[in-house]
Amino acid sequence: MGWELRRGDWPCYTRTRRVNGRFVREYVGSGAVAERAAAQDQAERVAKAAKRAAEENERGKVAGARTLSGVFDREVKVRLHATMHAANFKLHARSQWRRTRMSTTTNQVTPDTVLEAMAHDAPDDLPSTEKLWEFLHHKHVPSADRPVGLGQRAEEAWIGLIVGADVSACKTLAEQLLTFRQGLGPADSPLERILIDQVSVTWLESLFFNNRAAEVVPEDATNVHRNFLHRAADRVQRRLVFLMKQLLTIQSLLREKGKTGNSSRQRVAGPKSK
Repeated sequence: MGWELRRGDWPCYTRTRRVNGRFVREYVGSGAVAERAAAQDQAERVAKAAKRAAEENERGKVAGARTLSGVFDREVKVRLHATMHAANFKLHARSQWRRTRMSTTTNQVTPDTVLEAMAHDAPDDLPSTEKLWEFLHHKHVPSADRPVGLGQRAEEAWIGLIVGADVSACKTLAEQLLTFRQGLGPADSPLERILIDQVSVTWLESLFFNNRAAEVVPEDATNVHRNFLHRAADRVQRRLVFLMKQLLTIQSLLREKGKTGNSSRQRVAGPKSK
């Protein structure tokens, strides 16, 4: 769209628009009507450019928060697998944790095997589970402590996207987050604490995308950005449900193992019958 010279030096304003997949040129004319149309089109172009810049800025901030969440998720995954393997659990079909059962051939090991030879030669110096893990993976067993800083940084990033610099809204959201964390149950182990941190970060991410997808209207955002928000909201909601189920499963398994271990120790260390 722009001005063209018609009939010699006479300026004429034209527009180009898309109709049914075809570009159609519209001749507005000249004079005051054409000048008003040109000013209106210029204002619309400026508004669209500002809208696209705001959307790119928002997607950039979302990408930064997602990067922090991704780093935290990878750290949690390493600690989850290390802690569960040390507690004699294995991940079946990449979806279900099961207790590792003793092999039926354990008592049939011959002295020719390495472990049997070690047991005969030095019964007090058998390698621990951690030593065997280090030998197989060529690195130290990761600690089950909380990855300090990663989860907190991810939480702060999503809180900043949700409430911005509003102090009162930030305080309200922090109270809602605390209530949500308390609803996830007690954290009796370091692993449960970092899993609750992971669920909390995902809950904040879900809250951000659900709010943005609900409040965005065609006049305020392009179709591309609206689709991005709706797809992200659906995806993170499914992930939140998965992580909450995983947390409940881990809590149940660890508590069941703790009860079994306590009952076994009580039977072993119980008073002798007279």
